[in-house]
Amino acid sequence: CDGLDNNCDGAIDENLLQVQQWVDADGDGAGDPSLPVWACGPGPGIANNPLDCDDSDPNIGINAEDIQGDGIDQDCDGFVDEYGIPVPFATLADALAAAPDGSVVQFDEGTFTGTYDLRGRDITLAGEGCDRTELYGDSQDTVVRMDAGSIVSIRLSGGFAPRGGGLQVTGDVRADELCAVANSANNNGGGIAVVSGSLDIEDSLIEANGSGDFGGGIHVFEGATMTMRRTRVLQNNSYNGGGLSNNGGPVDISNSVFAGNVGSSDSGAILNQYTDELDPYGVPYEPTMTVRYSTFHANYSPFSAQAIYNQGGTLTVEHTAFTGHTGPNATNYDYQSFNPTHLAVTTLNNVAQRGNGGWDQFDQWWWGAFRGDPEYVEIDPNRPVAEWDLHLTLASDFIDAGDPADTDPDGSPADMGAYGGPLACVADVDPFSGARWGSCPAPGWDYAWTDDFDGDGMLDAYEYANGLDLITADDGGDLGGD
Repeated sequence: CDGLDNNCDGAIDENLLQVQQWVDADGDGAGDPSLPVWACGPGPGIANNPLDCDDSDPNIGINAEDIQGDGIDQDCDGFVDEYGIPVPFATLADALAAAPDGSVVQFDEGTFTGTYDLRGRDITLAGEGCDRTELYGDSQDTVVRMDAGSIVSIRLSGGFAPRGGGLQVTGDVRADELCAVANSANNNGGGIAVVSGSLDIEDSLIEANGSGDFGGGIHVFEGATMTMRRTRVLQNNSYNGGGLSNNGGPVDISNSVFAGNVGSSDSGAILNQYTDELDPYGVPYEPTMTVRYSTFHANYSPFSAQAIYNQGGTLTVEHTAFTGHTGPNATNYDYQSFNPTHLAVTTLNNVAQRGNGGWDQFDQWWWGAFRGDPEYVEIDPNRPVAEWDLHLTLASDFIDAGDPADTDPDGSPADMGAYGGPLACVADVDPFSGARWGSCPAPGWDYAWTDDFDGDGMLDAYEYANGLDLITADDGGDLGGD
């Protein structure tokens, strides 16, 4: 794949697999998203990515350096005049010294080893995407501490601390396209600890984190709150609440996936637990949680609950699917708190159960539950949980089984589970930022996973599960169409 006729037969790079590439007219290594081509790989005038927002200027593209103060987004990341690390600022401390509150401080592509304390600053801490920028804590401490601002498009890993190995929140913080992966905590919140204030997190990934006590993925402390949308919580582990634990609230979860999480004692996916901690006015904190339009699959705990354990808290679950919990104990469980006067209060509305092996503490979790077949796109125990695709195929009984008063993003009746309801996806308004996990596919919501919109012989569900392009044919020039 060198653009030469090496064997003098008049053909160039023949008999090589053709893959989708993009025209790179300015030769900066970033392609024009509007001009896809077929080629055996990148070469002169061809790039392997569609990340150029101005293909007429070689100084503008995903690999360019953003020039501070000129009002131009040279690196096509959606940020203008960000304070870049390591160019032009060698360290985060250097960038913070120059950046006023309200600014964007961005780590470029690469892995940066260290721990970063942003308390007292109100900035946006950004990367170039979870697959391009990683902050690695090297088991020294919490990777990032924040009490204000935002954290976006970045991967946090390798953190180790008493609480919040990846991210520790002690104020009002927003997270978007954050990946907290392979962090750990002695006590609570292996991936993220919301110690106080609030965390608004969406379109993010919480994966393979662990803690010794509560909340392998996330722990919300007494008095703190959290809102979670379109987030995947996968393969985290803890003693209690493998995916998430809550002692505070309200915690509002919608359109999220909890899969493969493990609680070695109780609650594989979520623990909503009352404690006797008192607020500044002497009133006990009330753990409150709402779960809407979400999917729980193949979580595990050997004792009280494989999915959700509500111990003395207030819990509402609506239009949510519980599938594939094959252990012998309860899928979900309600119980009084350690304080015997404080009982769990659980309200259910349109909950689905399918393929679960255990029993449930109260009949309300089981009797009257929706029991259709979800017909997920792909569940393969031989592949990592992160590669599973819990979208619904057209054969799914969960299609149009959500709240009759709600609609999916395409206007059809709402589906059951994580991909149903009005918040199931967001329009990607910036074509140069890359596909968001929560983006709306085309052509329609219910049918996008069994259609072949680009006519390349591969169903949209297969293409989505394997990272292919749903819009443009990417069959590699397969003339046989097979």
